[in-house]
Amino acid sequence: MALSGLSAVGDVRRIAVSTILFVLFAASDTDADRLDDARLIAEGGDRSRAVVEILDLMPTLPELEKPRATFLLASITEDWESAVSLYTELVDGYPESPWSAPALIRLGEADLLQEDPARAFSRFEEATTLAQLPEDHAKATFRTGQALLMMDRPAEARLEFDRALEESRDETLRDQAILAVATCAYREGDYSASLKEALDLAHREGAVTCDANFLVARSFLARGEVLLALEYFGELAREFPDTREAAVARHLADSLGLAHAPPEVSDPVRKPVREVEPKPMLQPPTPSEERHGIGDDDGWSGGLSASEPETTEVFEGLFYVQLGAFSERVRALSFLSGLRRRNIENVTITGALEGERRIFRVRAGPYPDRGAADEAQRHLESVTGVTGFVTEES
Repeated sequence: MALSGLSAVGDVRRIAVSTILFVLFAASDTDADRLDDARLIAEGGDRSRAVVEILDLMPTLPELEKPRATFLLASITEDWESAVSLYTELVDGYPESPWSAPALIRLGEADLLQEDPARAFSRFEEATTLAQLPEDHAKATFRTGQALLMMDRPAEARLEFDRALEESRDETLRDQAILAVATCAYREGDYSASLKEALDLAHREGAVTCDANFLVARSFLARGEVLLALEYFGELAREFPDTREAAVARHLADSLGLAHAPPEVSDPVRKPVREVEPKPMLQPPTPSEERHGIGDDDGWSGGLSASEPETTEVFEGLFYVQLGAFSERVRALSFLSGLRRRNIENVTITGALEGERRIFRVRAGPYPDRGAADEAQRHLESVTGVTGFVTEES
């Protein structure tokens, strides 16, 4: 009888435990369903309601579900400061969760938008160590490459993009990585390689078609194949008319089209123009020369107007004021645009070779003697803030 009684008590305990576990798992399934419902509500456009649903659900969630709920809440909230706080809370509080790496990636992406690539790089590196899913690791690797590219380290960036290509099975991310590899080649001055990588992307539908066309056009332009560049700029303007790239393409196409029209020579000091091959540069431009060029960081970049032709005219036996030297024709055109907007008209772009690389120099002039050039240099510095230097074309 005693044994029989003990057996009965054990049965009752087992039934009670089973009931409790069933209730817990049922509650967990219900909570997971409610999280999914909140996600669908957010995807349907009612983010405010989705936030309320998740906040109401949060106190009753089991610990295993809280990281997912926190990530979902951060991703749908419209207050970015709150989102940053939630992502940070997730990374600090649940580092072993599969959601910590995606949270770090989101934080790093925000750093890139705020032009803080060093901080973004640190976050992406940490994300690669915490990533539990292959696609999260591939995305963190890809973003690491983007941060390196923003820090002007294209060779290192290319290695990260190649790794992302090996790891990812996501078609969009793979296309982005291929385009990024092409961008690295362009930044290193290997325009043939950038064309090889980007041409296929430019001729098929995809998430990067617009950017690929823009890179192809810029690569042709850097190689001096202006007609091909114009063709791709035109295609870009037709197919993606509302994009920033299309706006830049239209201005560049207008400028380049005028550059290939017959020049009108009205300056009596100017000697007759003759076509010559650019002379190799014995020395690369000094760091101070490169700094004379005003790029995106100085607020001079932007659209070119149709009155801003690019030219490769060369004058002999006269003096010039060199204001900038660039490895990319597009940057030289952008700098020229800034000068023209300040009513400085007698400026030209000339090409020179440094090994196999072309350097594009922006110069004012010509002036008949060094005294006139020195006076012009002082005037230009007072007007533009750019400290140029006098050079002689002999």
